[in-house]
Amino acid sequence: MRPLIGALVGALVPLLAIGAHGMEPAAGSPAEGALRCRIQRETSGPLTTLRGIALARRDAAGTYTLLVVKTGPGGSSRVSQGGRFQVAAGGQAGLGEVRLSLEPDAGFEATLTLDVDGQRISCEASSATTTPL
Repeated sequence: MRPLIGALVGALVPLLAIGAHGMEPAAGSPAEGALRCRIQRETSGPLTTLRGIALARRDAAGTYTLLVVKTGPGGSSRVSQGGRFQVAAGGQAGLGEVRLSLEPDAGFEATLTLDVDGQRISCEASSATTTPL
């Protein structure tokens, strides 16, 4: 039995090495964790500023959409910003900025979506889940 296991391990090791190399992300494509996003929130009195931010371990370029929906007693509003972005390896890029006046009982939901090389990365924030900086 041991010789059979040894033979199988000997045959599989080269295949595993080839498979691992084949799974390496292509240059410039967002591998898991290579490109991340976040929505930064700053509050000053009733004014809340939301900023979309892309953070990259490698050079990346693509398009983004920052969508913010505010709801409250006075009604609702929807703001959508977007465009192209580029971020250098190890850096970050600001992607859109929205200022809201949040009266009592008002709230917001925000989504930042990055599209890079056919892959989509999203992050979300809301007045219920985001802590002010």
